[in-house]
Amino acid sequence: MPEYNVRGRIITGYLKFVKKKWGSEGVRSCIALTKEMDLTMVQGDKWYPIEYSDRIIEWMAKEHGMESVRQSGLATATEIGVIKYLARIAGIKNVLERGHQELRENFDFGEAHFETFDDHAMVHFKGVTRIKVSCVAWSGAFAGILQITGNKSGKVTEIECEHEGGKECVFKLIYKT
Repeated sequence: MPEYNVRGRIITGYLKFVKKKWGSEGVRSCIALTKEMDLTMVQGDKWYPIEYSDRIIEWMAKEHGMESVRQSGLATATEIGVIKYLARIAGIKNVLERGHQELRENFDFGEAHFETFDDHAMVHFKGVTRIKVSCVAWSGAFAGILQITGNKSGKVTEIECEHEGGKECVFKLIYKT
């Protein structure tokens, strides 16, 4: 089986959310349940096996429910400081059109296709989510992208899922421009 990797910034983003939501005890609990992985030494620009981030979101789902997984995805998109400001200026279409490049910078596997329209976008992932709970985190991340681009009332729906028999994971993002 091929090895799939993510940038450390994905892992540290999830851990920051865990710490903010459940404190240092939550981080210790999460790290204890991720077995042999040393999450305390993760560096943002280095590559790590996807299992690192998968186990963190699996821990969140098990210990705190799927809504916490969605919130973690949203937090990774909305708590990036200056990027929030730039995203609002750039607008939803420009941010989403850069999505493929962002995916390549942070994940060394899978395929993505982004289609933008006047009032919605379609995001197609093939092989990007390794486990079903990842789809929930992505849904939250897309909701975060809507928020930082000024679409606070936007909506994200997963309309097809590889983990439920679909050919790919497809997310529909409804927004106003």
